[in-house]
Amino acid sequence: MSRDPLDPEIARPLEQTLEAYRGLLTPEDLAEMRELLEDVLEAHPTAALLRRRLGPKEAPVATEESVVDGANPVPDQKRSASGDD
Repeated sequence: MSRDPLDPEIARPLEQTLEAYRGLLTPEDLAEMRELLEDVLEAHPTAALLRRRLGPKEAPVATEESVVDGANPVPDQKRSASGDD
């Protein structure tokens, strides 16, 4: 089963963790350990929360009603009294 590559911010600490076991475990055991850690990072609720916190930030969103996360406000548009433009 093929996986999407992990985010570098997650893959780097995972590889650092596995480094401690190189030379102690067989390549097959290291691969199994990597798969187990990847599964935990993908499925466990706490790990998912950490991934969202550590991952890239979503682009800010501006709406007519409000400005979110410092996005540029939508310019005010003149509207007719009836609400039709």
